[in-house]
Amino acid sequence: MNYPLTLEQYIAQMPMQEAELARMGAQIAEALSVIHQQGRVHGDVKPGNILVVSPGNYQLIGYENVRQYPEGTIPTFVAPELTQGGAYHAGTDVYALGMLMKSLIPKQGISGVFDEIIQKACEPDPARRYATALEFAEELQMLADILQEPTVGTGQQMYVQETEQPSMQPMYAQKQEQSSKQPTCGQPLVQQPRRQSPAQQPTDLVNHRRNVQQADAYNTQEEMHLQPKKEKVTRETQKASLMLRFLLPILIVLIIGAAVAIYVVLIHPVNQEEETTTAAPTTTEVTTEATTTEETTEATTEEAECPYEYSQKITVTAHAGSTSGTLTVYNWEHGDWVNKYSVACVLGRNGIGSDYGEGKGVTPMGTFKLGFVMANVDPKNNMNFKLASDSAAIVDDAESELYNTLVDTNTVGDVSVDHVGSNIVNGKLNAIIFIEHNGDGLSSDGVTPGKGSVITICGNYSNVSETAGCIDISAENMTELLKLLDGNMNPHIEITLN
Repeated sequence: MNYPLTLEQYIAQMPMQEAELARMGAQIAEALSVIHQQGRVHGDVKPGNILVVSPGNYQLIGYENVRQYPEGTIPTFVAPELTQGGAYHAGTDVYALGMLMKSLIPKQGISGVFDEIIQKACEPDPARRYATALEFAEELQMLADILQEPTVGTGQQMYVQETEQPSMQPMYAQKQEQSSKQPTCGQPLVQQPRRQSPAQQPTDLVNHRRNVQQADAYNTQEEMHLQPKKEKVTRETQKASLMLRFLLPILIVLIIGAAVAIYVVLIHPVNQEEETTTAAPTTTEVTTEATTTEETTEATTEEAECPYEYSQKITVTAHAGSTSGTLTVYNWEHGDWVNKYSVACVLGRNGIGSDYGEGKGVTPMGTFKLGFVMANVDPKNNMNFKLASDSAAIVDDAESELYNTLVDTNTVGDVSVDHVGSNIVNGKLNAIIFIEHNGDGLSSDGVTPGKGSVITICGNYSNVSETAGCIDISAENMTELLKLLDGNMNPHIEITLN
């Protein structure tokens, strides 16, 4: 491989293994903690904003120095509170990194402890996530050490390099391979920049990197003064705790297996003899058992409340660069996601990716709300319905004030549009479902020029091999999909790479 390259390019050539994924997450989480210590957020954690500068070394880019709480942006991995009008905060970066790592889990799966760590970062409730990105980084680093992945190089660095204010000393965070350091009491995590004369400014800390996507980067290294003895005890205690969590499921399985073997060999024959002489249970006993079962069922139902803001979701998955994927419908039932329907689908000509926009032919990666449905007949599934007509279209001119908005071509004037209504009326499609990846399609609120327009799920009567970015399924499968969708469940769509 020719380094540096983006994580998106890297995983297209070489899927990440468990230990490598943990180590990457630890480095990026630590870089995020530096940004958060400055009172800022990154706001757009995605594979396209992570560089693989060399094997085992990862760099966070795409961070704007002047952005404190970005507005009007559409991150790839959106925390639930942002879709409800909430503000960006450190927890939204933790959620985004967790979801990114979740999308990169290898086919063979990951350990139970690793899954717990990722699930905690991806909690819909911000209060249940990691309190800080540094806490997230420390757990990931300890897990990576336990997995005993050979370390590549020494002194890996996470970059958040200043591109403005050249008279200020760069901040940096040095990440040692064999220890995860914490500041002493009262000592800040990040040394604040101070003004220096040109003669005093350091030159050896400036990191010149190859810019893959013309993105500015901040080179950050933390200088931390530690209390060696206290740090060693804390570190070893935390590592022992994580090791116990890692080994406990294995020990439990071994104990259960031994108990079953003892029961089968020594106890079960005796029980069989006793069963031949045991009287049938009385009516009172049967009634008691039935009552207990009913109480258990009720308790399970009460505990099965969905923790997400949506209780129905569509997942679309595909391998990197592929135009063929799988669309699956899930409903939240009895405390878990239950598969209701799964069909093949066709994607953008350049597959699923985070670098999407006008004319790129990329199906956007992320989690988005499903918007209105347009068809010749109302499916009556509680979704927002729009009747198809020849004049119904969506503006795809990024320069227009009506960009990404459903309009009537008889009144809108001379503007570039996608004739979604005409395609349905003329029999090319039987229905579309609007995906709110850049606005809701009904107004210009929340629309960002350059983020791409008119991404829909289309029920196509023709066979296609690729799209401009939309998700196509057969018209027959669209009919079944509309029967399953329920607007009262606030359905969302999750688009990820396998």
